[in-house]
Amino acid sequence: KSIGDLQNLQMLYLDSNELRGPIPETIGNCPKLREVHLFKNHLEGSIPDSLYGLNKLEILYLDNNDLVGSIPSDGLEKLSNLQFLY
Repeated sequence: KSIGDLQNLQMLYLDSNELRGPIPETIGNCPKLREVHLFKNHLEGSIPDSLYGLNKLEILYLDNNDLVGSIPSDGLEKLSNLQFLY
């Protein structure tokens, strides 16, 4: 099973867990996600494009990781319900 199999998931709290590796692309398969808390881990790579398709997302905490790259402006435009981004 992967995170993408949790299609009814609304909140994901995995902060401060020493997670390593990239954020899975399959996170975009969770259309009901409203909150994603992944701060204080060791996540690497860039934010997956699939995350920008989560149009119910209101809170996204990714700070204190090893992520690279920038958030494209068109990606932010797709997250029309986003209220908090860290």
